[in-house]
Amino acid sequence: MKKSTLTGKILIGLFLGFIFGISLKQIPSSYIKDTVILDGFLKILGNGFTAAIKMMVVPLVFVSLICGTASMGDVKKLGRIGGKTMLFYLSTTAIAIITALFLGIVFKPGVGLDMSN
Repeated sequence: MKKSTLTGKILIGLFLGFIFGISLKQIPSSYIKDTVILDGFLKILGNGFTAAIKMMVVPLVFVSLICGTASMGDVKKLGRIGGKTMLFYLSTTAIAIITALFLGIVFKPGVGLDMSN
């Protein structure tokens, strides 16, 4: 039997998620569907997954930059390359934050949204 690749596993997961979503949409609204499945089980899984992704992004980027810099080989160049890498990392992070704040001020997401229902 052929060993599945990561791409194959991802595609299988996407397909199973699609089938699950279509099946769940066909079920009429009830206590079990709305409260137990959607507002209970799936909400907890979704919030946990989102929190795990948020926790992993910054350390993953930072460690990959450090590993790339450390694998340079020549110790004399390491200080200069390390400084440039940190400057690049901090600069791109600052640009991303400024862009997000600017777009939030311009588009005002959520203004006029009625959450009373």
